[in-house]
Amino acid sequence: MTFKDVAIKNFKGSIRKYITYYLCNSFIIMTFFMYSTLMFNDKLSNSDQVAKGALDTLKIPSVSLVLFSIVFISYAHSTFIRGRKKEFGLFMSLGMSIGDIRRIIVYENIFIGVAAIILGIISGLVFSRLFFLIIIKSMEITGIEYIIGIKNFLFPIGIFILIYLVNMLVTMISTCKFEIIKLIKEEKKNQYNKINNPRLALVGFGLVLGMSIILYIEVNLTTNLLFESMIIIAIGTYLMISQFGGFLIKISKKNKNKYYKNLLFITNINSKFKENKKIIFITSMLIAVIVFYSGMTLRFYLCAEKEAIKNNTYDITYLELGEKNIIPDEKINEIVKNNGEDIVSKNNIECIYYYGKGIFTSNDEINKLNNANLEVDNGRYVYLTQYEELSDQEEYINHDTKLEIPIKNNIYVLQKSNNLFKDIFRSDIYWLNDVAILNKNDYEFIKKKSDNYEIGNIKLYNFKNWENTYKISVELEDALKNNNIGKPNFRKSNLSFNEDNYLKVASKIGNYKENKQGSAILIFTSSYLGVFFFVAISIILFLKLLSSVDCDKNKYQSMYKIGMTEKEIKKQIEKELLPIFFIGPVIGCGLAFVYSIAFSKGSSIEVSNFIIKCDLIVFMLFLIIQVGFFNICKYKYSRLILESER
Repeated sequence: MTFKDVAIKNFKGSIRKYITYYLCNSFIIMTFFMYSTLMFNDKLSNSDQVAKGALDTLKIPSVSLVLFSIVFISYAHSTFIRGRKKEFGLFMSLGMSIGDIRRIIVYENIFIGVAAIILGIISGLVFSRLFFLIIIKSMEITGIEYIIGIKNFLFPIGIFILIYLVNMLVTMISTCKFEIIKLIKEEKKNQYNKINNPRLALVGFGLVLGMSIILYIEVNLTTNLLFESMIIIAIGTYLMISQFGGFLIKISKKNKNKYYKNLLFITNINSKFKENKKIIFITSMLIAVIVFYSGMTLRFYLCAEKEAIKNNTYDITYLELGEKNIIPDEKINEIVKNNGEDIVSKNNIECIYYYGKGIFTSNDEINKLNNANLEVDNGRYVYLTQYEELSDQEEYINHDTKLEIPIKNNIYVLQKSNNLFKDIFRSDIYWLNDVAILNKNDYEFIKKKSDNYEIGNIKLYNFKNWENTYKISVELEDALKNNNIGKPNFRKSNLSFNEDNYLKVASKIGNYKENKQGSAILIFTSSYLGVFFFVAISIILFLKLLSSVDCDKNKYQSMYKIGMTEKEIKKQIEKELLPIFFIGPVIGCGLAFVYSIAFSKGSSIEVSNFIIKCDLIVFMLFLIIQVGFFNICKYKYSRLILESER
């Protein structure tokens, strides 16, 4: 018998394990192929119907997909190999060498890899068109063709082969440590924790609860606190899951009657949790991220219009700066008229951009615009921040107490009078929302004596129907770009200065379309990836169960011989699998709620409730999927266990 014959016979004898592992890899390739139809469609990315920045939201799920694929394929591969170690031990006891085992692994993995690529590409071709059409429909885009090119094939195949080959290389290296006795006893080895202390479950619960309370108390979540909280909560969650079985035994022993009545269930749960603690932990963390992230994007989608109105005081805003972005009013009126709209109001704020210091304007300009009576003393300035609900700490960190303006060989110093938090001409050009308001005399003095600035005008327009102004904003930006051709560049004394950031057109409808299209992409892609991740983890869990099915067969066969009925065995299997499949999602959902509540702290009760409702909607959808998958796995697993007892 040749090594090829051995590999084929092995495949036939463990067909279920091979198929599960094969489907895992095919699913990854299919998902990458479907994403490629969006990533490599130039007509979509260059379409005027797509708001700028909307397709940038694909970067987040794409990176998540790559990272998860590395973990997923690696774990699926290691689980598959671990489930085969007993077979390898038997082969070695019959005279095979390490080199022979490696050749079997190579034969098997080449066959599975090639077959997975074929099925993944075929599945991708079948489902990618539907995936593309749903995305286009959700973004309210028409006239974009579904295109397949060579990149769509190279992208998924290339990433998969790279990850797959690395895993095969790691497996080849690990075979150097293969020993017959250890390989045969591998199943029993996995049933023990290196650290076994039920009290650690309480420690883990304390860490999760304590960090959750800190997150709730801390309104302003700094980057460090977020990172630290994620690490501490992850550690606490892992401790709870890894020690859950031992903790359950310790608690159950306090009631001897219940303990002995449910002895089989409790000991089996302890064993299953020790074997599958990593999968349950990954599931809980994954569900936490999916529910929180998907709930957040659902909120963004439903609130896209409200947020656009809130973030843009005027329908269209842009900045004339130096010799750039200057076009006559007649041209603007022509663009507006050609698109069937009417200008309701237009305003102008004279300002200067001082290199390295930001935007300055005078109190007279603000009073003219806002019909206000803002007074600023000589030698002082008011810092206008067009955002609300900033804390004292943020005010202190973000704003200096004085402005030092170099004028020739001297420094002209202005002391800050106070901060003004008010929406006056707020727009989604974020740098334009923080402005230093000077006294008229100081403003004119800086203009006359300094040469380190660009004079400008903030142009503000309102229209009869802002919902119909998207083409106006696009044509206006094109007209401004054409006008800027050949005009001298700004003086770039500040290295962080970027002309394009200062010359773009901000519009309420553009912000709305970007929010809606971006969140629509995120909702669909994150939901799809969420389902994919969830199902993938569940498949790995089922693969794990398959690897221990022989051991469980022997256990239940012994119970069957001493009088346990088939119905009782099925009920026992269901009781064992239930917590393994559902404790992870429940913990993950709870963690998602913790972060949602923390992020909504300080918001109105209506907003907080809305965020929680979005999370609940996402969680219920995943729960429905999990219930269906659980029933399928329970049925399949029960059949495998009972095969030898009939």
